[in-house]
Formats: sequence, structure tokens, C-alpha cells
Amino acid sequence: MIQALLLDFDGVVANTMPYHIAAWREVFSPLGIQLDPMDVYLREGSSANNIGRSILQKNNIQLPEKKIQELIDKKRQLYRQRTKAKLQEGIEELVAMAKSKKLKVALVTGSTWNTICTVLKDPFRSEFNLVITADDVSRNKPDPEPYLKAAEKIGVAPQQCLVVENAPYGIQAAKAAGMRCVAIQSTLPKEHLQGADWIFTDLHEMMSQFDLILNHRDQVETLT
Repeated sequence: MIQALLLDFDGVVANTMPYHIAAWREVFSPLGIQLDPMDVYLREGSSANNIGRSILQKNNIQLPEKKIQELIDKKRQLYRQRTKAKLQEGIEELVAMAKSKKLKVALVTGSTWNTICTVLKDPFRSEFNLVITADDVSRNKPDPEPYLKAAEKIGVAPQQCLVVENAPYGIQAAKAAGMRCVAIQSTLPKEHLQGADWIFTDLHEMMSQFDLILNHRDQVETLT
């Protein structure tokens, strides 16, 4: 039986990804990199440190370590200064629904605490039993460490956790942790989300099938 709901942040709890893309584009442009947003969307869930380095590597750009760190720090600063991201439509209802069913609710993100706090504020922030950020782990998604650490800290076995994700790295992390996983198409189409147990258009469609998902029904009605 599912006893905990573990939520990704970017693209699940809040619609932050366009602002992350804009910040990455600004720091990469002086290097001659014309950023393909898919390079970020497909790596979403990992840390900014890992995303930045992988895009530099893809474009065959080598920088001194100090310059790489400055680039990543500037990206984070730009995002925090300019983001106007809002909570994802339906997320407050989903958390309330989960809590009404006595589920523990945790946030598990590859972003740092300072980054998520530009959008996630009280009183909604206090609805989470636990928050795991990039500051709390040594390995980010797609490694299962963030989800396994969340399960351990809230005292729920991995197989009793349900994860909600929107990107391949997060799905891989959830499945490697031995958890069930729902994917929503908030940033990527379903062909990139095939590792999930269920794929829905959005949180509202997921909530319409929530009881079936909690009962481990593999056949649920989707609109996708």
C-alpha cells in the first residue's frame, strides 16, 4: 500500500522550467552556445552543476574550473532574480488529497534550497513533511540517492512510495529506488516519459485516477 507521495519540484510543484532555460541561455550565449532547450529538459532533475558541465562538454567547450563555477553561480543568481514562476495548477489540491488519505508528502529536487525558496513559500511549504534538495545528497538524479534518502527520513519503505515526475532523470531515479512513478507531461511529451508506470497529461488527470494508482492498478484511464 502506498504510504508516501514524493514530488519533484521543477515542472511538478512549480512551472519553473522556462525561467531556468532563460537563465541558462543568457550565461551560455557569450560562449557562442545556442542553447537547445531540450538539452536542459532531458537533464532536468540533476543539479545545475551537472547540467552546466554536460552542456559545455556537448559543445566541446573547455573552461578552467573557476570559470565553470562562476558560470553556474551566475545562472542561479539570474534565475533567482528574474523568476516569476508560479505553483503548478493542481499541486495544492494534490497535496491536500494526499494528506487527506494520511500519506506523508515529501519534496525531492535537484535544485538547491535557496533556489526553490524563491517560489516555494509558506504556508504551502509547511505542508511538506520533508524536503530533500541538492544540498542534502552527494549524487543527484538519475541516481536513486535523493529518493532513497527521502524514504529513509520519512520512515516509509521505497516500495510504498509514489513519485510524481516530469523528466527522464527523475523517472530513472524513482524506478532505481524501487518506487512506483507517475509522469506528467508538463515539460516533455510522453515519448520521453516511457519509464514511468503511468503517464498523464497533467496533475488534474492524475488526480482523477488517484485512488486506482494508490491501489496499484496498472490499468487506469488516461487521456494521453
